[in-house]
Amino acid sequence: MEPFREGEREALRWIYNRLGSSILFFVMSIVRKKSAADDIVVKVFYLLFHARAGIQTYSDMQKWLYQAARDLCFDYLRKKWKNRIRSFFGWKAPITQYTKPAVVNKLENLQFILEEIEKVPGHRREWVREYILESEEVREMLRGLRINIR
Repeated sequence: MEPFREGEREALRWIYNRLGSSILFFVMSIVRKKSAADDIVVKVFYLLFHARAGIQTYSDMQKWLYQAARDLCFDYLRKKWKNRIRSFFGWKAPITQYTKPAVVNKLENLQFILEEIEKVPGHRREWVREYILESEEVREMLRGLRINIR
């Protein structure tokens, strides 16, 4: 661990060769898209290299890698779904009592997003629901439709 903490790139390469495929498998199980998973893994190891001074043991490093990978996966999913919602509606303002009927008709189709979230496997469903639907913009749209996300 000492060479890694001192910034030796060979040590980082050794860690990547040892743990990279496990991290990739973990990321793929969440994002389910190879190109996105590859990008996330690269970013995880980039961040690891910059956080190396605070990591004391191999076990700490493993925990750090999986936590960073999880967080980046959720960031990716949140961004992906927010972009889908925005592009689907082509609209960014919150729902008000003055919302035009055409917008309300579009918002009624928001149900498909909730149905997709329900397809996420097991315990990940709650995480995905929270990360995707945490923005006030999305919550306001759901309230306008009287859809309960809990």
